[in-house]
Amino acid sequence: MTAVSGSRLDYSAIEQDHSVILALVADIDALIRKSADRDEILVRFQELVRLSVEHFLREESLMEAYGYPRLAHHRQEHREVIDWLGHIEDAFVGGSTLSAPTNELTLEFFGAWVSRHLALLDNPMTAYLRKHHVDEQPEPAAKVDDLAQHLA
Repeated sequence: MTAVSGSRLDYSAIEQDHSVILALVADIDALIRKSADRDEILVRFQELVRLSVEHFLREESLMEAYGYPRLAHHRQEHREVIDWLGHIEDAFVGGSTLSAPTNELTLEFFGAWVSRHLALLDNPMTAYLRKHHVDEQPEPAAKVDDLAQHLA
């Protein structure tokens, strides 16, 4: 997997989420490379999807609560990557496997998406939050199930 450039943010709660998600991606990569049991990989991938959704809801909650002007665009980016992850999960649940070459492409894409997202969307968002003295984050306005229903 490609190292994610520009991944350090100046907002600890969001940065902590990013660290956990990226560590999970590395774990999935390692499982696939060692040809781990398909069910073990699937469980980890589903955890990645769940944690990503929770993280996106946390970010969106903050943006909404503090009037972030680029919320709609940011939210759309989140929905697009969750849709993409959902398609991979559906294929995997349906019996597909993630081979090393497929894994490499999938993780390269995800790494590139994360790098771009952090640089172009999350860094300006955290700058806005710091400027508006947002020190604590509210609970997510929506539940994970709400987002899953929206995406279904």
